[in-house]
Amino acid sequence: MSRIHGVGKVTTAQLHSLGIETCSDLQSYDTLALIRHFGKWGPQLKNLSHGIDTRPVLPSRERKSLAAEITFEHDIQSEEELREHFKNVFSRFQKRWETSGCEATSIKTFSVKIKLFNFELKTSDKRIKSGLPTEQQFLETLLNLWRTDPQPVRLIGLGVSLDSEKTTQLSLSHDFN
Repeated sequence: MSRIHGVGKVTTAQLHSLGIETCSDLQSYDTLALIRHFGKWGPQLKNLSHGIDTRPVLPSRERKSLAAEITFEHDIQSEEELREHFKNVFSRFQKRWETSGCEATSIKTFSVKIKLFNFELKTSDKRIKSGLPTEQQFLETLLNLWRTDPQPVRLIGLGVSLDSEKTTQLSLSHDFN
């Protein structure tokens, strides 16, 4: 019981005196009885025992990068396929960027990664003077990386690294499904 946030020695002892030893016991305990013993803390205790915690999540560190990647069901065999699938990865990256709250002035580098059919990972990082890398910059980097050793690709990733001194991040209110 003491592993539940806010439950210390005193509350644990009170719960034990009611015959509540486990979260399962607390989950099945009558809510009105919990209110009589713990006041407004009673229903909160019950919710916490079910894993329901409505406190806001406050990030404790700054974002250092932002990326999007897609692993393909079937390996990409040609440059034409690579170009086609790139559009989906770039679109995913753009959506993540738009909801991130980060500023384009905070970007230090952009990167492209590909994972080959044999799980070999290849990456290319490029410095950028200012602003968000364009779709064309990402695509050219991807194609140049692949052309060095054109083999079937199972994953494409696009990302940016951020300068923590210039980064500002809005609170998260986006569902990343």
